[in-house]
Amino acid sequence: MTKISEDEVKDFRSEAEQAVDKLSALSGTCKGDTETQRQFHELHVHKVELEMQNEELNVSIDELLQSRERYRAMVNAFDGLMYICSKDYRIEFMSDATIQRTGRDATGEYCYKSLHDLDAVCEWCQNEKVFKGESVQWEVKSPKDGRWYEASNTPVYNTDGSISKQALITDITSRKTSELALEESEHRFRSIVEHTPNIVMIHVDNKFVYLNPSAVEAFGITDQQEYIGKQIMEVVHPDFHNIVRERVDRAANNNQFNQKNEEQLLRKDGSPFWVEITGIPFTHQGNKAVLVIGVDITKRKRAEEDLKVSEEQFRNIVNKSPWAILLYDLMPDGKLVFTRANPAADRIMGVDSSQFIGNTIEQAFPSLADTAIPAQYKETALKGTQWREKSLAYSDGVISGVYENIAFQTEPGKMAVMFDDITERRNNEQALQKMKDLHAETEKFSKTGGWEFDINTRESVWTEEVYRIHELDFDFKPTVDKGIDFYTPESRPIIEKAVQRAIEYGESFDVELDIVTAKGTPKTIHAFGKPELEQHKIVGMFQDVTDRKNAETEKLLLEQQFQQAQRLESLGVLAGGIAHDFNNILAIIMGNACLAKRNPENITDKLTAIEKASERAAGLCRQMLAYAGKSQFVEDKVNIDAQVSETVKLLKASLPQNVAIRYTSLPDIPSIKADAGQISQVATSLIINATEALGDAQGEVIVTLATTEIKAAQSEKDYFGKFIPPGWYACLEVSDNGCGISEENYNRIFEPFYTTKFVGRGLSLSAVLGIIQSHKGSLQLFSEPGRGTTFKVFLPVQVTVPAENHPHVQTAQPSEWRGSGTILLVEDEDQVRFIAKAMLEYLGFNVMEAVNGKEGLEIYQNNASEITLVVTDMGMPVMDGYELCRELKKIDPKLPLIISSGFSDEDVVSRLGNHGIAGLISKPYTSDKLREVLKVVVEGALSAHV
Repeated sequence: MTKISEDEVKDFRSEAEQAVDKLSALSGTCKGDTETQRQFHELHVHKVELEMQNEELNVSIDELLQSRERYRAMVNAFDGLMYICSKDYRIEFMSDATIQRTGRDATGEYCYKSLHDLDAVCEWCQNEKVFKGESVQWEVKSPKDGRWYEASNTPVYNTDGSISKQALITDITSRKTSELALEESEHRFRSIVEHTPNIVMIHVDNKFVYLNPSAVEAFGITDQQEYIGKQIMEVVHPDFHNIVRERVDRAANNNQFNQKNEEQLLRKDGSPFWVEITGIPFTHQGNKAVLVIGVDITKRKRAEEDLKVSEEQFRNIVNKSPWAILLYDLMPDGKLVFTRANPAADRIMGVDSSQFIGNTIEQAFPSLADTAIPAQYKETALKGTQWREKSLAYSDGVISGVYENIAFQTEPGKMAVMFDDITERRNNEQALQKMKDLHAETEKFSKTGGWEFDINTRESVWTEEVYRIHELDFDFKPTVDKGIDFYTPESRPIIEKAVQRAIEYGESFDVELDIVTAKGTPKTIHAFGKPELEQHKIVGMFQDVTDRKNAETEKLLLEQQFQQAQRLESLGVLAGGIAHDFNNILAIIMGNACLAKRNPENITDKLTAIEKASERAAGLCRQMLAYAGKSQFVEDKVNIDAQVSETVKLLKASLPQNVAIRYTSLPDIPSIKADAGQISQVATSLIINATEALGDAQGEVIVTLATTEIKAAQSEKDYFGKFIPPGWYACLEVSDNGCGISEENYNRIFEPFYTTKFVGRGLSLSAVLGIIQSHKGSLQLFSEPGRGTTFKVFLPVQVTVPAENHPHVQTAQPSEWRGSGTILLVEDEDQVRFIAKAMLEYLGFNVMEAVNGKEGLEIYQNNASEITLVVTDMGMPVMDGYELCRELKKIDPKLPLIISSGFSDEDVVSRLGNHGIAGLISKPYTSDKLREVLKVVVEGALSAHV
């Protein structure tokens, strides 16, 4: 906006008047010229118009001048700064107050430089908004003088259409300082209230309107909103309702300040807690309110109660302490006066200590007068210096003994002395030292030493014997790592792992390892370690067992030689027994075959005899497998009570007249999972063995059956010294009162064909042992020469396995059944293959033959579409039956496989699994047996494809 001075207005008016006068003069000189007159007439009109405009201008100028004066008066009356600047920040106008405040008229200069001493536009500048026609107002702190100002910017529209900015600036430092102080004070107060550990609450009309976080936590709630609007009496313990109600009314209604009071409040869960409460009346949002400030004193109250209990306990401890306690007071004159003693002091000293009350220490205990002890006690009472004497000999003719003393300050100027008579202990220590000396000699004699090491520092402590075992001088400083270095490369990882597991898992270790001593001597040592992790150490024992190991090695060598000789002898007896039985069987077979050739008319009887002899041979094989613990048996749910009872009943008729047999069983004997025939064989063999032990003498065989439990803590062992697994068992016990078993025979009784009766007796007890082992049972044998023998058989009580879990299910089938299709028969024995082929063809099948697994696999690969199922042996050259089955299953997983083997079913199943086998048939077998297995497999395969 352009500024117009008064002089400029006067000059403008004067020039206008002169122009009018000139026009009047010219009009008088041109009266005869019409055109000229016309022009002058127009000029006259213009003159009139000009005079009118001049008059209007004079009015406007007067109004403008008046307005300017009023504006200037208003600007000068404004209690602040005022200036006008252009869009490019140059000052166009400054009020007198602004000029006076800044010290100069800065018109034409940049506002940010002259007013704020900045080199660039102020960061708070609002020019952009103002020059868009907006009015803005804000508060700012000037960087020039650090004072607060309220700035108001408005646009000013100039006559030329341009816009200037009018700035009004008011110093609000005083107000702002007060506001900031108030805000800071409120913030500080709120921060204090929000973070104070004290409980702060406000209630209006006995209802909560505010709780600080400490109050929220104290009441056990998650947010103050849970209690806003809640009646205060709802959180006050009923015992304090009347008291609190009276105090609240007094504070709210009478505006009286409540001093600190102790009361109980209730948490949200109903549990009480103690608080120290102060109530302050004040006005909250125009309402009478009470500000409650509380301190949770639950711990203090509990501490006070505990202190009472503690003081009582302290009195009890002092009175009941096994240590003697004497109390002294240090008087102002420096004398230490005896004040009290506990009952233990009277007992230990053997006198009534009340006679010493009021006496100085020197008077009470004269033998201490010439020692440094009274001075030491006085220093303890005065300065609190603790003093201890582990062995103080005292005697004054009345009191005598060796005492351990501890003196300490109870409070300034007071002290206590605790002491105990250690006369007996010192005597014991002397005796203990003798024992230690004896222990050291024992260690040396037994070559056993002790050690321990610190887990954190890995430093070790060895006894003297450990040094001697390592052939080291006693100045050697052992550590765990140095000790491990003595172990051989083979033993070092073992001891390192044992030590590490002891540290990490707290596991003890007990190992025998090899070391090489400092002098290069190889030794075998027995190391035992036990971790004590709470004390951060491991303790243990270290024994040189080199001599014992050498002796054991020599003994083991002798035992191995002896056992080898026994095995050779047993094998000879076994071979002789088998040869004896098989010769008898072969004689029957060969004899009947010869008679059949000579007399074909009676061939049926001869073939029947041959078949029975073959069954005997198969039975002998089963006995041998039973001896090996690999017998074939069919498990079923067996009533062992009925089985043993029937066996005893059958044997009674055949027993000698001099033998009486008695059978007893407890009720409710559970069934077991077993082969019924083999269980009968066990009972029969044990009863016959007991009968033979009686010989010709009168005697009794007692058979007992009961259910028994073997517990883990019982540590029951079987005949071989192995622990019997814990669990429930059916226990069959067979006892006799015969000749008993000598020590030599006791160790050989289960050897095959070993007997004291006559040569070639058979497998008998060896088969019994094999049957028991195959049933996962155990056997115990107790015998004493001349007093009889007892066999105890433990058979586990088990849940019967469902029939579908058996690899082969045999069901009686009609003998007329016949099959069809092609069977691949794989068997390496020519005669067995010939017989099996004949049986299969008789049953209606076509047969392809192979002599081993490799040939069988090739035949199947070339004829897979024709072959219905495969019957294979297991033990064959080139490729055995196990590998053949696996290869065939790779080609056709659904191909039915029947296993024909002399091994047990369990051996086959364990290697192939149930899922790969359609059927099992044990050698030797009859055509009827083969028909049964084939029918089950064929019909099962057909049903699977329906």
